[in-house]
Amino acid sequence: MDIPLSDRTTNVLETLIKEPLRTRVRKILVNEVGKTVPFCSGETPEGMDRIRFAVIKLTAEDVEKLDYAVKEAQTDWRDLLMAAGFGYSAKEHDRWYEKVMGIMRKAG
Repeated sequence: MDIPLSDRTTNVLETLIKEPLRTRVRKILVNEVGKTVPFCSGETPEGMDRIRFAVIKLTAEDVEKLDYAVKEAQTDWRDLLMAAGFGYSAKEHDRWYEKVMGIMRKAG
C-alpha cells in the first residue's frame, strides 16, 4: 500500500503549488515518493515529510526540477535533501515548513 500524504505535506503542497500541477505532484508524491524510496517502505506519512518537502520545495522554485527531485528521491535521497537545503540538519525541513506557513498566515 502507498504511503499517504501527511497533513503537513498536504498543507505545503496546497500553499506552494498551483493547479493543475498540484494534482500531478500529489499523485507523484504518493505513488513515486513513498514506499519505493530506499529505506522508506515502512515509513509513516509524517516520516516522509522531509523527503516530500524537498521535492515540493525544488518544484516550487522551478517546475523543471520535478523529474530530477523524484529521481533523486528514488536513488539517493540524501542528495535531494542537500539540493533542497535540508541536508545539514534533521530539523531544517521543519523550520522551512514553519516559515512557509507563517508567511502564508501573514499574507492571508
